[in-house]
Amino acid sequence: MIIYMWRATYKQQFIEKIRSVFWILIFNLLGFSTYAAQDTIFSTGLGSDSLFALRVDSAKETYKKLNPQFLTNINVSFLAKELSGYESANKETIQTLDSLGDGTAVDTFRIYAEAGKERLNRLQGFRNTIKNYQSSITSAVRDYHQLATDSLFSYADDSIAAVYRNELASLNMEVTRSEWQARQKLDSVQRLISRSDSVWQATSDMVLMLANDAKQQRTVQNRRGANAIWATPRTFSKDRMMGSLQSTYLETKAVNKYLQQTERTSRVFLILLSIGFFYWIYKNGKTIHDYRYKGEIKIPFYNPGIAIVKTLIFFFTLLPLFSASTPSILLQLTQLLIVLLFSIILYKTLSKEQRNWWFAIIFFYVLVVSINSLVNEGFVIRIASLVLNLSALYLSYAGRRRLKKRETHGYINNSIFSIFLLTNTVAFILNVIGYVEYSRYWSIAGAVILLQAFCLIEFSKMMKNALRLQFQKSRLINGFFKRFNESRTLKSLDSLLRFLCLALLIVVLANNLRVLQSLIEFIDGFLNAPRRIGSIQFNFGNLTICVLVLAIANWLQKNINLFFKEPSIQEYDSNGVNHANLLPLFKLVIIILGFLFAISTLGVGLDKLTIIVGALSVGVGLGLQNIINNFVSGVILIFERPFRVGDYIELADKKGKVQQIGIRASTLLTQEGSEVIIPNGDLLSGRVVNWTLSRSYSKTSINLKVDRKATMETIKTIIREEMREITYAMDNMEVEILYEDLTTDTINLLITCWIINIYNERLFRSQFLEKLYTRCTKEDICLVSA
Repeated sequence: MIIYMWRATYKQQFIEKIRSVFWILIFNLLGFSTYAAQDTIFSTGLGSDSLFALRVDSAKETYKKLNPQFLTNINVSFLAKELSGYESANKETIQTLDSLGDGTAVDTFRIYAEAGKERLNRLQGFRNTIKNYQSSITSAVRDYHQLATDSLFSYADDSIAAVYRNELASLNMEVTRSEWQARQKLDSVQRLISRSDSVWQATSDMVLMLANDAKQQRTVQNRRGANAIWATPRTFSKDRMMGSLQSTYLETKAVNKYLQQTERTSRVFLILLSIGFFYWIYKNGKTIHDYRYKGEIKIPFYNPGIAIVKTLIFFFTLLPLFSASTPSILLQLTQLLIVLLFSIILYKTLSKEQRNWWFAIIFFYVLVVSINSLVNEGFVIRIASLVLNLSALYLSYAGRRRLKKRETHGYINNSIFSIFLLTNTVAFILNVIGYVEYSRYWSIAGAVILLQAFCLIEFSKMMKNALRLQFQKSRLINGFFKRFNESRTLKSLDSLLRFLCLALLIVVLANNLRVLQSLIEFIDGFLNAPRRIGSIQFNFGNLTICVLVLAIANWLQKNINLFFKEPSIQEYDSNGVNHANLLPLFKLVIIILGFLFAISTLGVGLDKLTIIVGALSVGVGLGLQNIINNFVSGVILIFERPFRVGDYIELADKKGKVQQIGIRASTLLTQEGSEVIIPNGDLLSGRVVNWTLSRSYSKTSINLKVDRKATMETIKTIIREEMREITYAMDNMEVEILYEDLTTDTINLLITCWIINIYNERLFRSQFLEKLYTRCTKEDICLVSA
């Protein structure tokens, strides 16, 4: 009986095992494979308790990966509020434009159009953001629905599933709730997208309308606004004067809109740049001030007032470059402010004559701007404007006669004098024939260009003095700028400042003539218009950038060493180490990066570049074989470093110190002071002797002939004593004195010793022989050098 029961129990356990294996196979074939492919928990079978638990854990992990918390981070109400801000701004702009009269300045339309374009760009970014939200929420809804309909939740009555009934119900509730929240969020975002499309279209229409209004207003102003001067009525009209004041008032409103509605990013960047400039000049000035009074009990207070004034000059001088929509009246006011700030700095340095000329120019500028702000078709005010044009010509001519030196404050060079003559002459002619509005533009532009020229000359001096102050500080504290060549760095800064000042002159002149926007549009159209040569398509903008990148890379690789001091013979350290050792590697990196950047600006991919390089390699290899050989040799020399800058090498009949290792050739400085340029191919393939590869000191020898009557021990003692007195000899290295030959009258000696640097060999021989001759003369010993 017991055996029978044991067999029955064993048989039942065996059947249960077979059943478990069967369910495992079913689960692996159906349930697990589906889960692995779709990252969900789909299955048609449950399997054992452990397998079901595994499926429950997998469902939880999948829900966790869906990250339902991200839905709460999408704040639809905040996005709707931001969109309402765009709508309010559009509505305010439309209402303001409806209230403007016929005499509205073109600058006003231009400011509103610029603000509309910037708003349109921000709105496009806003639309892209909410569309990304829509895509993410749509994907989340699909994933939640797929998880909620998983077969795992349909086996609640199973004996195994009953253990996890509460847990599955809770998970199912959370998934269903997350799906419902995602659908609600998706509906809100879709409504927001539809609304943003309408706002974007309205903003686009408004920008187009502003462009048309500005064009029409410019067309109206292009017409002759008055009769010729001889046909103008002589009566004074109060209405005409009020119209001029109204036009000036509208220009001041353009300044308000410029400050409120245009993009502030560029101005914020300029403010940060100005703060950095203030810190730079203040820190340098204070360091030099403290060093000057170093050691005193009480150091005088360093006044930062001058640094603040210079920072304001820096900010207002560069302001026109950071916004193309700056109103002309704002530029006129900033130029007056800049010249007044310079008056504070330069007042004590100006002579009486220079001071009178300086303030005469300021008074003339204020008078020209004030009178031309009131110019209309009236006879009296037009005559006053003509008198100012003639006075301007006389004033500039008198100033050139008085101030002839370029270093004098207020000097007028030929270019500025020519532009000033041209603007006032054109203004005079336009006023006479009846184009009063354009005459006003040209008169103000002439006055602004004259004042700006004075300020830019002083601005360049201010920037160069700031850099000189940096070099002075670096010399005192052994700072970083001590490595740079001061004269060459100042020369490079001078070239950069010339280009910057030219750009400022062009921008301000075009702005005052109301042609800046047209000039920008023309340049933009010329550079970005697609061109075609056969099947090759390009534009001048990318081509210009490519040429500029190549030019900058070429200039950098040629002149990077100009920013460092060229070491003299005595300045090489004892280890032969110099920062110039890395310059060839920097040059190579600059060439490669510059070439790749230049090619990328043309839109050429690396696959096409490989084909081009392969096609040109054959022709280039045959025609420029030596150049390529030297170039590759230069690369090998850079990485293998058989010699470094400062090493003393010998190649064939040339000996000297390596002064520069270039990409194509290297420079050798001989003991005679001549510079020998050797191709890198010769240095790599030739037999080069490096006297200072592992150490800077070297061994040298001197042959002497001594009279046989002299005592050799005395001679050896004298040689060793005098050798210790020579500064170029190694103190801790033994001096060897060897017999080399014997004759009937003399003994030939070979003296071998170590010197600090092989480049000092001639100085060592001269000093040693001089001391040895003086000592042997006193000892009455006959000595001859071989």
